[in-house]
Amino acid sequence: RRVGASAGAGAADGAQGGAAGDDVEDEAHKVQLEAMRREFFQHQSAADSSAAALDGDLKAAQSACEALAPELEFWRGKAQQLMAARGLSQADAEAAATSAAAAAQTRSSSSGGRREEGRRRRGEASGAAAGAGPRGAAGAGGG
Repeated sequence: RRVGASAGAGAADGAQGGAAGDDVEDEAHKVQLEAMRREFFQHQSAADSSAAALDGDLKAAQSACEALAPELEFWRGKAQQLMAARGLSQADAEAAATSAAAAAQTRSSSSGGRREEGRRRRGEASGAAAGAGPRGAAGAGGG
């Protein structure tokens, strides 16, 4: 009986030790969950403040655009009146705009090519000057 009683007591002690271990794990889990909640709430408040700032920027941009819309319509009407006075049609204006855009594109690409050519020439000139420097000095002294 004593062996059985001591085995039963040992099992009871083991169960209590397991329960204590479970309590420690539960407590650690609760602490971890609380830390995660705090972090979530911090991120949520940061997102809310960012959304509020963006909302303010949106409203400012919309109010700025509202002022431009009537002005755009005014100038569009003026341009159409001028075209009508000169006997131009909408198709003529679109063709002129397309050709102007193509000309601007050509100018920008050719100026880019000129810039690149200028860089190449400057590079060749500086390379030639660097290469000719010692030889030029030696040639002048030796001749």
